[in-house]
Amino acid sequence: MSDPRTVSAGRYPGPAPAEPGDLPEPPLIRLLLWAILAVALLARGLQAGEGLPYIHSWDEPLVAGRALVMMKTGNLNPDAFVYGTLPTYMDLVTDVFHYLWLMSRPASHPPFLASLDDVKTGFDSGWLWYVSHPSFYLWDRWLAALMGTGTVLMVYLIGRRIAGRWAGLAGAALLAGTAFHVEESAIGTVDNPMTFFVALAAWGAVAFVQEERLGYLLFALTACGLAVSTKITAALALLLPGAALALAGRRLAPARRRLAWLAVPVLPAAAFLAGSPYALLDLRRFLIDTGSMTRVYEVGPSGRSVIAPGVGHLMLQLGTMARNAGWIAVPFILIGILFLVSRRKGLILVLYAAAHTALFASSHLPHHRNFLTLYPLVSVAFGA
Repeated sequence: MSDPRTVSAGRYPGPAPAEPGDLPEPPLIRLLLWAILAVALLARGLQAGEGLPYIHSWDEPLVAGRALVMMKTGNLNPDAFVYGTLPTYMDLVTDVFHYLWLMSRPASHPPFLASLDDVKTGFDSGWLWYVSHPSFYLWDRWLAALMGTGTVLMVYLIGRRIAGRWAGLAGAALLAGTAFHVEESAIGTVDNPMTFFVALAAWGAVAFVQEERLGYLLFALTACGLAVSTKITAALALLLPGAALALAGRRLAPARRRLAWLAVPVLPAAAFLAGSPYALLDLRRFLIDTGSMTRVYEVGPSGRSVIAPGVGHLMLQLGTMARNAGWIAVPFILIGILFLVSRRKGLILVLYAAAHTALFASSHLPHHRNFLTLYPLVSVAFGA
């Protein structure tokens, strides 16, 4: 028989209802999700070989190439902070495994290596886009493809929490097939891994608002620190856990609420230093390069504006995003944004997206890759 005390209070004995994020996936949903992720990984993995053995992306040698220099010299100081250093360290780990694989291969079955000193990069030759063994770049790009596919998964998980499983699937399917995201997920630069970490932070923030568990907030703050260690402009992602804490933190016990606010500056800083230790150990070089990049964004290269900041820049970027997502998807995205604004879990995504758009539309650089972090959020809106 039911406990009369719980019945009279309007409650029934037994475990609390499972949160949407905890419910097991039905077989059909699981099958469709695996199919979307497989397509996403296949598209990005096949794209990874584009151009090799030639290198065409300006940023790639300065990220992946430096990892090879670290492997050869044993010096873990990147000696440059124009780009975040965490992707270089991730490439370094990948390169070590690939080096051992090349060393295990006989000379009759190239590619192979006989000595670590046989690895040559643009830093050796003076020609930035040279690499003696392009397969190092291919493995680094496969790592990028995995992270890009991980972002597709995060779109599903975020969309599921906000609007249900089918919304999550629709959003994941859109991002999986967005050519711009596919291409950026198949080169060894910083924008794709930054987007992955920002998506992790978004998921943690949404989960915290939904379930009010401190662990989700701490996860989001850590992801923000890793994102900043990937690209310094990702600091704006702190709006995600910050807004989540402002919206839902008052329901925490006082001691846990104080701990949460203390973690806001501490955890991201710790995660940033874990991915960029030489930002502190080589502080002068970090400040010089970070200041240089700040000036490029705010003033323009060599003091000349590449594009005038303001409405014109904003319309250029929004138009490019609409073309990349597909004009058919645009009405659904706009309706989805209204849906997100109407819910606290979605509002924090819109606040971050609006702040990110405003910041970069006020800069002098027209590079659309600066808007890559918005594509997962746009996909969530489409699904919603």
